[in-house]
Amino acid sequence: MSGRPPRDRWYLGGLLLCIVLGLAATAYGVFSPSLRKLYARNIDSVEIATCAEGATSADIAGWWTGVWIQPTSPYYRPLSSMLFWLEYKAFGMNFQGHVLVSWVLHAVLCALLYRLAFRLLPGPPRERVCFAVVAVVLFNLRRGPTGPDWIAAPVAHGVVAWWPGQTDQFCLLCCLPALSLLDRWWLEGGRRDLAWGGVLTAVALLFKEMAVTMPLLVDWFGWLSARLRHVRILNGDWTRACTTGASLTLPVRQGHGPAGVFLDPPYADTASRVDGLYAHDSLVVAHDVREWCLANGDDPRYRIILAGFEDEHDIGGTDALVDAGWTSHEWFTAGFLSGGMGNTGKDGHQQKRERIWSSPHCVTPSTTTQLGMFGE
Repeated sequence: MSGRPPRDRWYLGGLLLCIVLGLAATAYGVFSPSLRKLYARNIDSVEIATCAEGATSADIAGWWTGVWIQPTSPYYRPLSSMLFWLEYKAFGMNFQGHVLVSWVLHAVLCALLYRLAFRLLPGPPRERVCFAVVAVVLFNLRRGPTGPDWIAAPVAHGVVAWWPGQTDQFCLLCCLPALSLLDRWWLEGGRRDLAWGGVLTAVALLFKEMAVTMPLLVDWFGWLSARLRHVRILNGDWTRACTTGASLTLPVRQGHGPAGVFLDPPYADTASRVDGLYAHDSLVVAHDVREWCLANGDDPRYRIILAGFEDEHDIGGTDALVDAGWTSHEWFTAGFLSGGMGNTGKDGHQQKRERIWSSPHCVTPSTTTQLGMFGE
């Protein structure tokens, strides 16, 4: 995980771009009269505003000792209750004001996510900027479960238009900087970072109970950092990943575990495809990859995964890898991110011809090939 974000033009340009992306991606939900009318009838919006309208001093005190402002939803969210009470005092039943608050909050969250992603990613600053921007784009586009009367739209769009979702937004507003602080504490051991990370986590819990996942996320980040420290992702000459120095590292040679190698070469000419499928194409490199796999698949120091296409590695009418003790797994992608040669043809009818071969020393997968590859 990398250090503190710099204040150069690339970083600040990416930050500004993410703020603009967040505002643009959710603007329709803020300014559409028909959508505002839809959410004005939402049961949660009306109930919260009505309870805020009739709240007494005793009710406000009770939010800190019992159920929050929406009594039909028995949660402990005192800060969210105070937030909605103050918003009612400011905007009344004009929910447009509430939604504008959500809109600004979303822009701030996009900036915080960008900063956290930039911090966690390795590599040169410009690459980190690009991938951090991608993280924010996915944050705005990802679809998920919807709440009462929500439109079928990306999560960020729905949460901004449905202003009671500010419970999630303010919780995340505390959690994102807390993760950054706790990550820095993990790396540098600063007690002040740990203390402020803990304080922000506690505040997040007062907005919404989902902040209980924070300690788990800190452990997960630490585990991910340790695991990825020895991972190399290469594009181009595949043999760079398969040299003795690259794959058989010191821990592997000392017997602390095998080396996992995932190879995904361009489809070979035996996959019934034409030349020019890729920008930098080769019809024969997959055959060279297969020969390396056959030569090293029996080595217990390797767990190898080879991606390809049905019948691509047949020799003499039979699958050369399966004949050598490898296991063939059928897989296919579906949905928004569908891709690959398996989706070509009418209605993507070749999807189920995608294959992943695992070498003999891969652990039998319990759920997915990747889990079996690393023995977990």
